[in-house]
Amino acid sequence: MAAELHGMLSRWLFNHIRNEDHGYVDSAKVYIRMMSKESGHAAEKERLKTEVLQELELQRKKKGWLARLLNR
Repeated sequence: MAAELHGMLSRWLFNHIRNEDHGYVDSAKVYIRMMSKESGHAAEKERLKTEVLQELELQRKKKGWLARLLNR
């Protein structure tokens, strides 16, 4: 029973990382760019911050895993 549960959870975790977490790649890249420009202009940092927040808002609006699982 434990081995079966472990296998199921391992597959779920792998699929979750592969299918769900890739949506945050763009946000992470923008954030890294923003943080690497420590001496950059305030306007550029503000633009990048806005871009990150917009991307995160889009991710929040997407349906959750249960809704996608049930196709709703």
